[in-house]
Amino acid sequence: MRTMYESQTDRDNEQGVITFACREWGYDAHKLPISYGLDYALSKENKIVGYAEVKRRHNLKNKYPTIFIAQHKWMSARALELPCIWVVAWNDCLGYINFDTPYEYIAMGGRKDRSDPADQEPMVHWDTNKFITLWMRGHDES
Repeated sequence: MRTMYESQTDRDNEQGVITFACREWGYDAHKLPISYGLDYALSKENKIVGYAEVKRRHNLKNKYPTIFIAQHKWMSARALELPCIWVVAWNDCLGYINFDTPYEYIAMGGRKDRSDPADQEPMVHWDTNKFITLWMRGHDES
């Protein structure tokens, strides 16, 4: 079994991000078991309307031209019959993209700082400009 690197701080960050997004959209978020491959089910009036993967990136959105996610996560999203989105919080904004949005390319990549060979895998890259902005630093948050 693969080592889990997610900390309580990571889970708290994800929860804060999805709570903010769901408040904007009028949905409720439900944390999913790891077997689903995505982080949350999104519901309205207790009916599932879609799924979400949530990430927190500790850099500015425009630092890199693309952002990537493990291909197995993308494949999990594509296998579900309801809409699936990827919600990303950068230091300067929060945005989302539908996993059906055409990607730029797939390349080998991943983390290199943990000496875990399983961190290197196919990654699906999207242009960060394709993300729809929900919040941007310097804009009214109310």
